[in-house]
Amino acid sequence: MLSNPVRLRVLQAVIETPGGSVSDVRRSCRLPQSSASHHLRQLQARGLLTVRPGGRWVRYFPQTDPAVGHADLVFAAVRDALARGETPAATGRLLKALTQARRITLVRALHSAPATAEELIHRCHISRPAVYRHLDRLIVRNVVQMNMEGACRLNAEMPLLAHDLVRIACAE
Repeated sequence: MLSNPVRLRVLQAVIETPGGSVSDVRRSCRLPQSSASHHLRQLQARGLLTVRPGGRWVRYFPQTDPAVGHADLVFAAVRDALARGETPAATGRLLKALTQARRITLVRALHSAPATAEELIHRCHISRPAVYRHLDRLIVRNVVQMNMEGACRLNAEMPLLAHDLVRIACAE
């Protein structure tokens, strides 16, 4: 959900200008009203924004919903990445790499110990083609490294946002 760069731009607009209406976000992101409204609703539904009535309009604030598990941690990691100047597109690519269930399973397995792809297949109960496909995504995003012998481990020099997301995934 957060891997969508447009949605990340919308989130960034609310972070930069808290209390904005749909029209404010639309103008800031140069989106059609319906698109801005849709993305704001999606972010609210995932617990990443709070909505308050404000006169004739509802106002959006960058506050998480405590009822949504890990929303505060994910929000903080994304907010910090955007504040460091990471683009919504680059942030979205990392989020996409680290929000897919099988990739999270592989990251958790590698967090506990380095392993070959064959060991991951057995440890994680994921098919061979899927393990290689997901490892490839994680390697391309600098989250995982594979040595010449085929042993995989988490990359100690992964991007900061990836590090934060791995920490969140492994804390569950």
